[in-house]
Amino acid sequence: MKKKFISSALIICLAFTCLLITGCTGTPNKYYISVNALHYNLGSIEGGNNTYTEGDTITIKAIPSQNSSYNSTFYCWLLNNKVVSTQAEYTFTVSKNTSGNYLALFTCPYLEYFSLSSISLDSGILDTDSTTFVKKIEIFAGEVENSLETIYEITSDTFDKQILLDKNTIYELDNKPYTFDIQNDLFLKINITYEQNEIEFISETNAKIEKNDDVTQSTFSLLEKVLSEAINLENEDLKLNLNGNNAKINLVFERLTEFDFDDNQTEE
Repeated sequence: MKKKFISSALIICLAFTCLLITGCTGTPNKYYISVNALHYNLGSIEGGNNTYTEGDTITIKAIPSQNSSYNSTFYCWLLNNKVVSTQAEYTFTVSKNTSGNYLALFTCPYLEYFSLSSISLDSGILDTDSTTFVKKIEIFAGEVENSLETIYEITSDTFDKQILLDKNTIYELDNKPYTFDIQNDLFLKINITYEQNEIEFISETNAKIEKNDDVTQSTFSLLEKVLSEAINLENEDLKLNLNGNNAKINLVFERLTEFDFDDNQTEE
């Protein structure tokens, strides 16, 4: 009887061990790999845009345009806005760290790729303005002054007087790099939304990057722009005077080639 009990116990233990070894922990993880090209007229992509099982090996490929007028070349692959490869044909193993949005960047002689590296804001809010805070920062850019696209936006209920957003904070929002066409002027608009006593006020600041400006350096900083006032859009008689409080904002752009490779990514 005792031997029979021991045998049964051994069988149960072996069965349990087998379950652990074979990894009976549920369905394998699945990840969606999204692949796009930032400029479709400069090149196309192959691979990706599908759901894969963790551990799968996949290859994505960037193909520069054959149109001689563009003279395009492959630049790099971004994963969630971080450089992961400078090889047009990129092979990697699917995992949590390698899943996400892959973006193929192509370049040509008249393009320079930049992304926001830091945003600093002296809000102009005084210590006595306990009910006033910065609610939103929006940055728009484009080559046509009256037709700008959003390149950055962040909303928070914790912004107060001094605000500094670094590259890591900006990356968390999955903002794409912005392309400067160095043959044309670039127009920028910066909107800062304030809230005071549950009423919103917007300070709008405009800037211009001349086509002759040197944007080929590793970093490109806009000089600090002074914020004069913030106006309520529904009642322009309601204003916040910011100029007297030394309110100003500064943007720093960084060339993509100067970006560090993501430490979590390796080319295979």
